[in-house]
Amino acid sequence: MENWLDREFGHLVGKTIAEFRLLGKKECEQLCWDEHTHGQAFYIIFTDGTVALPSQDPEGNGPGFIFTL
Repeated sequence: MENWLDREFGHLVGKTIAEFRLLGKKECEQLCWDEHTHGQAFYIIFTDGTVALPSQDPEGNGPGFIFTL
């Protein structure tokens, strides 16, 4: 599991978050997310241009949520 975590998310270590931005209706449609996800889905944009998009599952079937501790 640690190898998977490092492979999938290790490149995010040390990055700085520049902004959070809600996806627009058209962006949600492009991802095939229904109209209820508009206004709930968001991008995390880093200073180097990398973008993270929380998803409910690895297949991208809908927006997700990030818990912070």
